[in-house]
Amino acid sequence: MKQEVIFVDHSSNLGGGQLALSRYISWKNRTLPIHLIVFEHGKLSEIAALAPHTRVTVLSAASLPQRVLELNKLLKESNNFIVANSLSAFLHLSLVPAARHRVIDYLRQEAYPFEASWAKKSFLKYFAYPSTKGFLSNSEYSLRTLTSAPQERLGRVVYTVSGRSEATLATSYPGIHHPLRVLSLSRLSPWKGVHVIMEAVNLTNSRAETRAVELTVAGGNLFGEPEYSQRLERIAAESNGAIKLIGNVSDVSSVLSTHDVLVSASTDPEPFGQILVQGSSAGLVTIGTNHGGATEIITDKVNGFLTTPGDAQDLAAALEWIISHPEESLEIRKAGVENARRFTDEQTLPLLESKLMELTS
Repeated sequence: MKQEVIFVDHSSNLGGGQLALSRYISWKNRTLPIHLIVFEHGKLSEIAALAPHTRVTVLSAASLPQRVLELNKLLKESNNFIVANSLSAFLHLSLVPAARHRVIDYLRQEAYPFEASWAKKSFLKYFAYPSTKGFLSNSEYSLRTLTSAPQERLGRVVYTVSGRSEATLATSYPGIHHPLRVLSLSRLSPWKGVHVIMEAVNLTNSRAETRAVELTVAGGNLFGEPEYSQRLERIAAESNGAIKLIGNVSDVSSVLSTHDVLVSASTDPEPFGQILVQGSSAGLVTIGTNHGGATEIITDKVNGFLTTPGDAQDLAAALEWIISHPEESLEIRKAGVENARRFTDEQTLPLLESKLMELTS
């Protein structure tokens, strides 16, 4: 067996990064042994405990200083490389003497997150990143946010292990519905731009003087932003029933299969855009915004659409084009499915392992 790689994560709940890691840990063709260190028990630690060539350590410490001490004691026992699977884990490891120059930071967001304080960004820039062994990144966009050419050269792009397989790619293309069925599949947060999608739908229907488009908004308010939810409810009320808010859905495939178009309208750049891959692979016309990781997934008017961030007029124009060009829209759907093949687990899992081996050799 090859040298063990240590993965550290602050959470065992299956958020995006943890879910992707669980898929790699469970991958039957994995050859790298893993030591998973997590700050809490949960689904991730349970999955890892059942996987071959994997051992799990759950920290007992409850505070940052205590966790730093416990991590230092654990990591002094070997000279194996360490992958920080979350920003919180990376920040902890930056304070661990035994981890310096051994950590590979998995960038799943901007290197300097928009919401981070000046102090945190300064700590990352002047202390944490200079002592990092290398970087994995979920997109070229995320890697470029390091804004340091030497650090970028230490990075390897591995698109998110999304759980989509070759077997899940669409093989048939039913005709689009009338009215056109549009899906928004994201949490209800202002920067996700759900209000832009709703405004575009109302604008399209107003110009058509009929219900040309129906919108399903799937997703919940995860971060306690009631004012935004109330704003969305007001816009929905103006739609005369064309817009429905259905909350969180547990079976994403079921809602994808009943819609024609998936829209992600983020007003800030998305680091990757897993929702776009899900839409394309299901055979929907997929619309993203023209920045961030979306530009690495979609080629405008070839396998999807890229619209101007925050511009309901531009998005409405794209919806109207889809309605009036059914044959061309079918070709875009087919190209989207073929493009989604790049992001299936059959591609991303071997790529993740090969890039890990590059960085740890």
